[in-house]
Amino acid sequence: MNVDYLYDLSILTTGLFCGLMMTLVFVFQRQWDLLDDETYKNTFRIFLRTAKGHWLITILVVYSFIVPIVIGLKEIETTQGIVRLLAGIIFFTGCFVVTFLFNLPIYNTIINSSNEELKNPKEIKKRFYILNIIRFLSSLITSLLLIFGR
Repeated sequence: MNVDYLYDLSILTTGLFCGLMMTLVFVFQRQWDLLDDETYKNTFRIFLRTAKGHWLITILVVYSFIVPIVIGLKEIETTQGIVRLLAGIIFFTGCFVVTFLFNLPIYNTIINSSNEELKNPKEIKKRFYILNIIRFLSSLITSLLLIFGR
C-alpha cells in the first residue's frame, strides 16, 4: 500500500503546528509581555478557553507523530524509515508529552482560578513561553526531518 499521501499530510500537519507555535512565541508573547498582570490573566484565560482542546489543534498534534512513527516502524530497515521514526518520536516527546505534562496543568490552573488566586502571572508567562519555545523547536526539527525523509 502506498502511504505517500498520508506521509505528505503529516508534513503539512507538522508545519501547521510549527506555525502555530511560532506565532505564539514571536507574536502573542510580545503582546502578552506588554500587558499588566490583571489584563494578562484575563486575556490569557480567554485565549486558553478558545484554544485548549480545540479539535483542529488536537488533530494536528496527534497526526503529526502517529503517521511518521507508524511509517517509520514499517520502514525501519531503511535510512528513510529511521528518519521518519525519529521525526515522530521528536514530535511526540517535544510537543505532545510537553503539552500533556507541562502545558495542560498551566492551562487548567489559569482557567479554573480566579484572578486573586493567580499569584505570580509573570512566572506563568515565563513558563508558558519556555514551553512554547520547546514545542516550536521540536515541531521545526520534526518538519525538517519529515521533509528530509521524503
